[in-house]
Amino acid sequence: MRRQKKVTQHFLQLSKEHVIIWEHVDKLEKTLQAQPATGAVLELIEALCEDMAEHFAIEEEVLFPAALMGLSDLDVVDDVLTLSKEHGYFEHDFAHLREQLAGMDAAPPLPQEDSVRISHILLSFRQHARLETESLFRQMDESRECGKILKGLIVN
Repeated sequence: MRRQKKVTQHFLQLSKEHVIIWEHVDKLEKTLQAQPATGAVLELIEALCEDMAEHFAIEEEVLFPAALMGLSDLDVVDDVLTLSKEHGYFEHDFAHLREQLAGMDAAPPLPQEDSVRISHILLSFRQHARLETESLFRQMDESRECGKILKGLIVN
């Protein structure tokens, strides 16, 4: 008999947010292929950044602490530090992009070099998400201790 997985509210919320984030990323990638106007790209990046900030906050305030408390493994510590540091890089990179694009004329097509730079950031973002979902979150899901800790963090 297969064990039924229990899903906490934060995992449920985070999985919904992952879907929202990927919708933004997919739309941005698709838009970049069509030589879009600079203003259109800026709007998509701004929407992504809004949802990304909330997403990162849940991970940093709830999931990462639960992983560190519930999984006694140096690789987990390394993963959490890497993921947290990458959040800062993404926030910085997207803030810089927003500032740069906001200072440009909205109508002309996005310059090719900016399109390539955004594509590289999105590729890094996808690799980041793979580390979260395929390594850290999988380990957390399998850990009873993480489940208890998450329940305690949700109540508090």
